[in-house]
Amino acid sequence: MAPTGRDCAGSLSSILLYSLMRGGTMVEYYDWILVAIAAALASGFVVGLATAVPMEMAMAGSVLVATPFVYDAIFRNPPIPENDTRRTVAAIVWHVLLVWVLLVAIL
Repeated sequence: MAPTGRDCAGSLSSILLYSLMRGGTMVEYYDWILVAIAAALASGFVVGLATAVPMEMAMAGSVLVATPFVYDAIFRNPPIPENDTRRTVAAIVWHVLLVWVLLVAIL
């Protein structure tokens, strides 16, 4: 039985752990995509804090590294139907974030 919101307390780690333990193929795939996106963004933050690389440049690099994973999840292997509004909103939000971070790094 899948954990409910009360069982997981809304915890992303609980949901990830449950899906990895149950061995679902599609759920596991999207979990790894989310982990890759989070790891790319977190690594940029760490590089910006721990090295002489300016934070703006480190975050721009991390967003560029995360972008192929986002594109894979939104366009190549989307978990929702092609005509779903949530897919369009996710694509717009990611592109706004991408442009914003790159503009901050350049200007």
